[in-house]
Amino acid sequence: MKNLGQDVELTFSERNDTPDAALISEKLRLYIEEKFGLAHKKTFVAIIRTKDQEFLAGLKGYSHWGWLYIVHLWVDEGMRSKGLGKALLRAAEDQARVRGARGVYVDTFEASTRDFYVKAGFKEVGSIKDFPVGTSRYFLAKHI
Repeated sequence: MKNLGQDVELTFSERNDTPDAALISEKLRLYIEEKFGLAHKKTFVAIIRTKDQEFLAGLKGYSHWGWLYIVHLWVDEGMRSKGLGKALLRAAEDQARVRGARGVYVDTFEASTRDFYVKAGFKEVGSIKDFPVGTSRYFLAKHI
């Protein structure tokens, strides 16, 4: 605990499951909703499987505030460069249009994955060097 003067103290915890942690989230949620309106967050999952139901690729995401965010896109290593990633991106863009979104955004740590998104029409809108150390984190967006 640190005294900040004027009867104000700062405390620190490594736990995220406390009432105080929930209060932070709730206060921020209320502020954001007041300033920007409801997020209307709606999730989706797109999966590609073989006829025998073997999992080959998938994409998880959600829409909010008029944009669709790709949380995860994964393709089995043996199936890469066969169009599965492109098919998943098209499905995400179609879902974005259905939801009335203005665009799709994503972030990645891999330069080769960044290049995949750029080839699909995404533009790099920012990056953070050494996040994680030795690479960069890339942020990309595509208006639809």
